[in-house]
Amino acid sequence: MRKATAHASALTHAEFVNSPILRRSLVNIASGNTAKLSCMLSTTWLRTSRRAIPLSPHPTVTTIAGAIAIRRVISRRSHGLRRMSRKPSITICPARVPVRVAFWYRLGAIAPRRFAGGEERIVSSVEFPIQTTLTSVRMDLEPGSLRELHWHPNADEWQYYTKGRARVGIFGAHGRVKMEGFGRGDVCFIPQGFGHWVEQIGSEPTQLVILFNNPHYEEISLSQWLASNPARLLEDNFGVTAEVIEKLPKAALGIVK
Repeated sequence: MRKATAHASALTHAEFVNSPILRRSLVNIASGNTAKLSCMLSTTWLRTSRRAIPLSPHPTVTTIAGAIAIRRVISRRSHGLRRMSRKPSITICPARVPVRVAFWYRLGAIAPRRFAGGEERIVSSVEFPIQTTLTSVRMDLEPGSLRELHWHPNADEWQYYTKGRARVGIFGAHGRVKMEGFGRGDVCFIPQGFGHWVEQIGSEPTQLVILFNNPHYEEISLSQWLASNPARLLEDNFGVTAEVIEKLPKAALGIVK
């Protein structure tokens, strides 16, 4: 086909007729080895144009070659549309087995961490491997509940409130403390490493979506941090007795009520 069309295009005669001719474009031409090694499909584009073309001494061969090429182009286009309608997939080279990879994830579908005052749904790169820059959380707080004081050592935090109201407290070094109320449509930003808590307020449950700029979720709660320190260290620094230290929680509380 290529030889026939090239030969037809190169010939010149005094007599011309108006009919379509297929011409090869120099766009996206690659050798078979390159396409195979890179796992990329290289397509030689063909286009039709209405123009005067020379009469060929091999009109039958040229006509047949052009008809075959047109059918192949139409077939390739139909195949491409079918591929676009399928779910996304990635082919791992050199194996020819297609591997399905999800490009979306339903945050509400994951099993939550349940606490006495609410629940959290956490989706990091562990649950959603193709996502490599963020961690997302959906937090649901029952009326009168409190997300215990905690901090995130590896990421900033953005909170977006979708339902209800809450009061957020944040503290930093040198006695810096600030509290602010948030409701539906509000955004709260908490810098990396700053301790904070979320207190639910009002009779309606509160729901918020949280984003962290790190694909790995890390959290240190106050109760967890206290339980990990020696009792004598806590007694000396906080001025409390051993009996009080013994009554402190031994693990993270999450959302209390």
